[in-house]
Amino acid sequence: MAEVLADWLPVSTFLNRVNRAMGKSDLYPFTIAAPVARKLDFVHRVVTGSRVERPLG
Repeated sequence: MAEVLADWLPVSTFLNRVNRAMGKSDLYPFTIAAPVARKLDFVHRVVTGSRVERPLG
């Protein structure tokens, strides 16, 4: 999850800059605080840890 959040920062910055260049407000006007990042990591681990592999066919 840390990698996903690290990748998100430049994407959100780019989207905000594009919107500002068009005279619009930010698409993503806030940052992700450390407690929120920890919660996102927890949810991500629970969801990915609970998935069931199903046979193809």
